[in-house]
Amino acid sequence: MTKSKDPTQTPATPAKAAPAAQVSPRDTIAVNRVLPVTPTKDIPRPPPRFKATDAETRRRELRKVAVNLTAELLRALREAQSKVPQLQGDFGHHAPEAADAGAIADRHDSISPSLSAAETLATFLRELEDINLSDGEFLLETLWDLYQHNIKYDGSLVGQYPALVAYFEGKSAAIASGKAHAKAVETAAEGAAAAAGDEEPPSDKPPKK
Repeated sequence: MTKSKDPTQTPATPAKAAPAAQVSPRDTIAVNRVLPVTPTKDIPRPPPRFKATDAETRRRELRKVAVNLTAELLRALREAQSKVPQLQGDFGHHAPEAADAGAIADRHDSISPSLSAAETLATFLRELEDINLSDGEFLLETLWDLYQHNIKYDGSLVGQYPALVAYFEGKSAAIASGKAHAKAVETAAEGAAAAAGDEEPPSDKPPKK
């Protein structure tokens, strides 16, 4: 015989987003929670021929320019571009074409604002995703608390929410794994410190005869 649910229990529910007019503009999470998502069809795609180069190949074949030196690099390219009549005269026939320096700088001037706009959009969408997943987590935590409580009194709930159970079992396992790893790192560090403390420092005294 299954016990009835506790009639005195009042389920908690996730807080609903306040209407836009009631949201303080300083509460960016509340504001961003209700912003419209940019439709996929409105986001341009790279050219069909584009295929991302793997990180190792890029590291091996591309020269890395420090972010704080990008402006200096562009000034140097523009300087080389301005030396159209004399670049080869100054450095011989092995000197690069001045026009090539200008083309590289021009391409950067096209890439930079597009990259900035894409990064802004990515930041926007990542925050919307973070907020949305957090809302989902909050809702499921509430549901999980209710499930764990009510299943004690209502056996018919057993097996009715396998995805809910699997999610929180996976979450518990991940937390336990993280704690075990942290403990192992701490133990290893303590062992290394103890071993270092056991080593006697070199002595200035001459060895005994």
